[in-house]
Amino acid sequence: MNNENGGSSDTEASGRVAFQVLNVADLKDRLMDDVDLINEVLITFFADFKRRLSELNESALCGDLARASKAVHSIKGASGNVSAEVLMNTALQVELAAKSGDLATVNASIDKIESDFNDFRKAVLKAGFKA
Repeated sequence: MNNENGGSSDTEASGRVAFQVLNVADLKDRLMDDVDLINEVLITFFADFKRRLSELNESALCGDLARASKAVHSIKGASGNVSAEVLMNTALQVELAAKSGDLATVNASIDKIESDFNDFRKAVLKAGFKA
């Protein structure tokens, strides 16, 4: 079942947790329902994401998996802080690939991270927050 935030319900038919593009309830809870604070945190996240993604791209192109792992770890943490569950999960998978030495998966997944980020931005705007 899809919810209004572009995500799915808490569990899929398989019993796995279904991640939401934007978990609005979690975001509001994390930031005490303070809309001004939510907007401030989101604006900072969006401004910083481009730098982090650029660092991930650059390190992956150079084959520097340690640096790629650090960059995607930052993306994962920041995504969690703004309740971007799908983006956070994708970043986790890329981080695991980087740590295991799988450069091909890291390179192949960068477009997915960017796509998840764009979906998150749309969900933020749809929820009435600033992006």
